[in-house]
Amino acid sequence: RSFFKKWLFLWNYYLSIRKRKIVEKEADTITIQRGYGKEIYEERRLQEKYISSNKEKLGDLNKFYLSSNEIKSLI
Repeated sequence: RSFFKKWLFLWNYYLSIRKRKIVEKEADTITIQRGYGKEIYEERRLQEKYISSNKEKLGDLNKFYLSSNEIKSLI
C-alpha cells in the first residue's frame, strides 16, 4: 500500500465503527483459519470473564470482535 492508502485505511478504521467491525472480525476469522482457533478462543473467554461485570465493556468487546461462542463454532 502507498502511504496515502495506509493513511486513508487508518483514518477510516478509527472513524468508522462499521469499518472497524469488519476489519477486526475478519482478522479473528483469518487467525482461526490459520490454526490459532484454540488460542483465540481461550483469550476471548478470559476477556469475557474479567469484564463480565461491566456490561458496557462486554458489549464493546462483542461489537468489534467475535464472541467466544462464534469462535467455537468456527473451530
